[in-house]
Amino acid sequence: MHFLVSSANHRIAKSFYSQQYALYLKAMMNMNRVFVIFIVLILLLSSSLILIGQQVNASGQSIHHINHLPYTITESGIYILDTDAYAAADENAITIEASSVVLNGNDHMIKGDGVGISAENVSNVSIENVRIAGGLRDGIYLSNFSNGNIYNNTINNRYLGVVMHDSSDNNIYGNKISKNKIGIVLYTSSNNRIYSNMVSNSGGIVLYSSSDNNLIYNNIVRKNYDGLCLVGSSNNIIQDNMISGNTYGIGLLGSSNNNFYHNDFINNTVQVDSRDSVNVWDNGYPSGGNYWSDYSGVDSNGDGIGDTPYIVNNSNNNIDHYPLIKPFNITSLLPIKTVTTIRPIPTSTATVITTYTSHSSTVISTTLITTHTTATRTSQANLTGSSTSTTNTISSPFTHPARKVSLASLATVVGIVIVIGIVITVLKKY
Repeated sequence: MHFLVSSANHRIAKSFYSQQYALYLKAMMNMNRVFVIFIVLILLLSSSLILIGQQVNASGQSIHHINHLPYTITESGIYILDTDAYAAADENAITIEASSVVLNGNDHMIKGDGVGISAENVSNVSIENVRIAGGLRDGIYLSNFSNGNIYNNTINNRYLGVVMHDSSDNNIYGNKISKNKIGIVLYTSSNNRIYSNMVSNSGGIVLYSSSDNNLIYNNIVRKNYDGLCLVGSSNNIIQDNMISGNTYGIGLLGSSNNNFYHNDFINNTVQVDSRDSVNVWDNGYPSGGNYWSDYSGVDSNGDGIGDTPYIVNNSNNNIDHYPLIKPFNITSLLPIKTVTTIRPIPTSTATVITTYTSHSSTVISTTLITTHTTATRTSQANLTGSSTSTTNTISSPFTHPARKVSLASLATVVGIVIVIGIVITVLKKY
């Protein structure tokens, strides 16, 4: 009898422990399911966060954020400076080694004693919305640089503000440059356009060593030592600038066949210092020449042009035959108002259109698309000084980037979703 009772108890205990073990296995399986689903969801969330952080523009260019210096750009794309930063004396704050790059400073400051931004042997690069201050070296240094845009930067207290070596087909425009040894200097650089800049309390704008066929217009150049200085450079057009309060309005050394017209020379200590240089100082009649604040002639017929020529630098080889009686309309020579902050990246387009009329009723207009898409200039004179109307269009790859997912990234997400579905289906069977 005792044996039967023990056997029954043993069977009951075995059944109880079997049930408990089955429940334990089921609980562990459920925990495994939860764990696997949890891991998969984490992977999916991580991938999603990566995709959310990824930005490309309409052309498929990637967007990178710079939050430390020094920084070297080695691949094409859009780069945004996210913080003020310091550069030591022995380094470049930002070095650009790739073509097809947009560097947007987002109105942040690069400080220190080194070179602010350096770009060599590259093309199709835009440098914009950067503030550079302080230091013993150059603000922006460019060498063998082509088809680029230097736009809407502020450069103060540097050795050279913007320096360009052996470079062509670039646009330097809308910059505020002051308190530098020299504001903008071109060495052996041709076919560039320098326009709508404010250059003050510096060495002005300098073209040096066969920097030919450049177009310099619509700049305010004031309170410098030399407003503009040309050394060994020819066939440039300098028009529509306000040149005021400089020690020397224009300095010329061994530079001939340049054309100066529709400029306002106002209260420079010496309007022009010309040495070994013979240049053209007007655009013919009725377009006219330049306004000279020290011109003492009269306009008897009221056509806005002086009746007697203005002798430039007391030289019979340099004569403005049609000096303007009144300053050229310089209301357009104002700093360009632009969008400088891109948090988030702008999707709207702001346009500043400036139109002014010369004495011959010739209209010259400058249109700037301030969100970095297109800047168009139409002029009545091209770089060879002819009267043929030309249009130069400047394009930037910064084309209102939007958050956009690439096909590869989309395929990754779809794959993860499929894997989740397979895992859940398999787990349900067990």
